[in-house]
Amino acid sequence: HRSAARVLPTPHLKWRTDQLLRQVNMVLAAYTRAQALLALIVGVVCGVGFALMKLPNAAMFGIVAGLLETVPIAGPLAVAISATSVASPSQVILVLAFLGTLRMVQDYVIYPRLIRQALHLHPLAVVLAIWFGAMLGGVVGVCLAVPTVGVLQVAWRHYREYREIERLVRDHAGPT
Repeated sequence: HRSAARVLPTPHLKWRTDQLLRQVNMVLAAYTRAQALLALIVGVVCGVGFALMKLPNAAMFGIVAGLLETVPIAGPLAVAISATSVASPSQVILVLAFLGTLRMVQDYVIYPRLIRQALHLHPLAVVLAIWFGAMLGGVVGVCLAVPTVGVLQVAWRHYREYREIERLVRDHAGPT
């Protein structure tokens, strides 16, 4: 952080770079907190849902679901396989319906709203970022899509501010 700012030629650029890197750090920290909160929400909802369905070890499955929430596709799939493996034949459809409904609500309601609050991104931008991330980079693209959009948003705002300041300085200096 400090090394990047030191190599720049003017105090203004050093300050601007320092501010940019601080805000990028804040965005990534907010994203991490939102991910942790999402994992907690999924863990609690799964634990309670599995307990209501009277699955054995419901609390453990809830904890595992929360922890594995950070692994796209593989985490939810592992929870589905594990939960259905201990469910009775009559509960399997109920467990899968519960997990499918949770996944839809989480992907299209809870997650975009958490990210909107944490990163100030519109929920539609979150969903589109994840779709484009999946198209461009698969699982890795899904993982990196939202933080990348958050960092790009900060960079774009700083670029616009920098250009505006440069325009004001140029206009104020007048013809030379």
